[in-house]
Amino acid sequence: MKKPSAARTEWKVFPWIVLLGAGPVALVAVLISASSRPDLYDLTPKTADGGAKPLDWRTLDNIASEPGGPTAARPDLFGSEVQLAGYMIAFGGSQLQDGSVRRFLLVPSPGNWLHPPHFDSGEVIDVSLQGGARTPLLERQAVIVRGILSVDPMELNPGKAIYHLKATGVQNLLR
Repeated sequence: MKKPSAARTEWKVFPWIVLLGAGPVALVAVLISASSRPDLYDLTPKTADGGAKPLDWRTLDNIASEPGGPTAARPDLFGSEVQLAGYMIAFGGSQLQDGSVRRFLLVPSPGNWLHPPHFDSGEVIDVSLQGGARTPLLERQAVIVRGILSVDPMELNPGKAIYHLKATGVQNLLR
């Protein structure tokens, strides 16, 4: 009986090495890619009917550390209606039994399977719906939230929020 050559044995082992080594890495890459959503940090929504000021996350993040605070840096953003694109995140038992929320966090990126969303203070808005209204929790879907922005620093379980928005409306960005 003829003994297999070393080169032939190596080629039989090579697919197993690739499968066992690269397979898990490829699987994780596919899962992360499939669970990722676009980062809305630089997105400024169009001006809607009614004159709400379009706002982006970069502006909020930049004014968060300004001397005198955000209200001194950009007084035009506070006390008037603004609209901002982001992702809804339920927190601290805010989701009701029917899947709706009266309060949620708004962030520019929902994270992915391997990495949760960032909860940096300039990139988190505590949103409560005006008059105790409810809205469906649209997890991992981009939404536009419209309302009155204020500065109201608060500690949250996942981080710290310095902004609060009294929302008059929430709509799916893709509508």
